[in-house]
Amino acid sequence: MCGIVGYIGKRQAYPILIKGLHTDQVIYIDDKEVVTLQLDKEVDITTIDNVQKTPTVKHLELSISQLEKGGYPHFMLKEIYEQLLTVVPLQLLAYHIAIVKGCDVDQPRNLAKSVTVE
Repeated sequence: MCGIVGYIGKRQAYPILIKGLHTDQVIYIDDKEVVTLQLDKEVDITTIDNVQKTPTVKHLELSISQLEKGGYPHFMLKEIYEQLLTVVPLQLLAYHIAIVKGCDVDQPRNLAKSVTVE
């Protein structure tokens, strides 16, 4: 799921965006649909073929803090575990690609070396 936000107007967009971030109401849209939001007004959904659609509002049963932590007791634990699950496999992939290409994995090229002289 991907979201793109664009804003055209004379007023600042910050209050509108912040109000949208602090809600438990969600409207799912399909491809080729454009949503128009105005502060304190109804949501307009129009397809690229200029067909008006009625939005279906769903309520989230999770709180924002639960979503941020992802089930972990603290959000930093989530960051640590998620990084381990992505970084380590990528390092292993890079290692195996280097072996297949015939590179010496024990002596990498272009490794910056520094010497401190006192």
